[in-house]
Formats: sequence, C-alpha cells, structure tokens
Amino acid sequence: MDICANEVAEKPDTQPGREVLVLADVFTNYGAPERGRDAIRCLRAAGVRVRLTKSLPDGRAALSQGMIETASAQAEALSNYLAVENSAGRPLLVVEPSVLAMILREYRKLLPAEPFVKLRNSTLDLVQFLARHLAQQGIDPRAVFDIRKFAPGPRVFCHAHCQQRAVSDPSITVEFLRRLGFEVACSQVECCGMAGSFGYKKDFYDVSQAVSEELVEQWKAAESAMGPHTLLASGVSCIEQLQGATGRAVLHPVELLAKLL
Repeated sequence: MDICANEVAEKPDTQPGREVLVLADVFTNYGAPERGRDAIRCLRAAGVRVRLTKSLPDGRAALSQGMIETASAQAEALSNYLAVENSAGRPLLVVEPSVLAMILREYRKLLPAEPFVKLRNSTLDLVQFLARHLAQQGIDPRAVFDIRKFAPGPRVFCHAHCQQRAVSDPSITVEFLRRLGFEVACSQVECCGMAGSFGYKKDFYDVSQAVSEELVEQWKAAESAMGPHTLLASGVSCIEQLQGATGRAVLHPVELLAKLL
C-alpha cells in the first residue's frame, strides 16, 4: 500500500492555483502512506494544486549505513528524474525531515554543483510551505483549519526532528499551530535517541532508550503542569521512539492539521 494507491492522490489537480510537487519519499510512501495522503489533503484545502512524484529512494537509508556508492547512485537517479518531472521549477515539498536534510545538505557531496543547487533552491518542508503560502495569500489559516474539530483539545507537546533543526526552522511550524489556537510545548532536547536506524538495533537499544529519557521527562513535566497533551513529532524515527516510550499515539504535524479539515 502506498500514497499512489489512493486514486484521488494519484491524479493531478486541475483547479486553478499554485502548483507544487510532493515527493513520495520512501519512508512516507511505504511506512506511513496515510500521512502522505493527509499532506495532500491539507495542501488542496489551502488551494494548492498537487502533483505527486514516483517513489524513488533518495539515498538516506543507504548513507546512514555507510553505503556511499549506493547513496550516490540513488541521489543521481532521483535528481535526474526530478530534472525532467520538475523542469518548471515548482516547489518540491517533503514530508519526512531526514529526506529533506538529505537533499538540502548531503546532496552537496553526492551530486554535481548545478543539479544540487537547483534541487536545494526548490525543496521545502511541506508544513512550512503551507504556513508561508497561506500568509502570502492573505488567508487566515483558521478559515482552513478549524481547531474546534479536534476533540482532544488545544494542548500539544512537539518534538522537532534533529535533522529538521539542522536544515530548516521548526519554529515556523510551531508558530503556525499557535496561530490556529494550539497551546504548544516544545521539547528542548536535540535528539530523541533513535538517531535514524541506530535505536532499532539490538546492540544499541539501551543507549537509545537512555538518550530518550530527558525527552520523556520533559513531556511528563508538561502534562504534570498543564494536563494531557497530544504528542507531535516530525520524523518517522522520532514518532516511533515517542510511541514506544510513552505508550501513546504520536502524530506528524500534517496528520494533526488533517484532523482540522
């Protein structure tokens, strides 16, 4: 099952408005396709025309295991595909922050300068694009996303992926949620302990859990002071780490926004 399995998501939009290209990154496409569909729903609700890419590996998984030649080949293949698919230079929007960081940072060393710069200049975090698009259009985001539809209430505890912190500005997402009426408590730790695939490995499990302790304590402190919070995290590894540590569901920001439509 993948994002494109949904016929509505697979067909390009035909209504007028700004058009973007959404990257069907492999983590979202195969691990959490519903998250990708929510992202498309949010963009369309904001009046954005959406086209979806093929799902091709970007090289992140390979590079994390030291497979540099494989990562380089995958980066080149994705770059070549996008050069044709996105020759018009539409914004390329990414859901998974580790993939965003791969394109914006690691591709500098894996691709020739010209295709790297072209990709870097067009690639954006999807939620941050959404926030900026509505602001540029003069649209009150509360006219699109209605917090009254979210039964658990306005309090959220948000943890930004470490690679998102490195290449973009998570505060844009936080301020967007606050504009919608959410009370956002942010974690002050840089790493959840999962560190990509590190925490999935048996030999490193205890270290991974130890690193996550401060994050869990900050969540507990927020709930002790203010009551229950909905848990948010931007990266797939962070989401799984928090779910395992807290026993609670954890949402990506686009999943939260989709619940307000």
